[in-house]
Amino acid sequence: MTKSNKILILFLGITLSLFFSNCKTSKTTTLEKTLTGIWEGEAHQFNINESWNIKLQHNNKSEYKISYPSLGCGGTWTLQQTDNKRLIFVEEITFGKDICTNNGRIVLDLKNNNEVDFYYYWPTENTLNAKGTLHRKK
Repeated sequence: MTKSNKILILFLGITLSLFFSNCKTSKTTTLEKTLTGIWEGEAHQFNINESWNIKLQHNNKSEYKISYPSLGCGGTWTLQQTDNKRLIFVEEITFGKDICTNNGRIVLDLKNNNEVDFYYYWPTENTLNAKGTLHRKK
């Protein structure tokens, strides 16, 4: 292989790598911008057959603050992955730790700009434990 062919292959590799990383960033940015604002709703928890309120606040700085007003707990979500119109988070409970379970996996499935489905999975299992819907408030 000639030196010019090696340079061309290296150039193409870098170009494709930058292109695909920008595509992922663009998708994440678009999904995160869609979630900017205040969202409220309710979820039903299967193992105890009860429902509770949810309030999500997201700003343009990728900060996700979550509270469960009827339970008296909340904290933050850290974005782990995006997939099409789905965002996957890990939840850190910062208040009401004796009431809510820490490190749950949250999946949000965007239905449209004003409605998102909420799924809660137990932290140590891949078991769906709660499901609900959030609506944009602001």
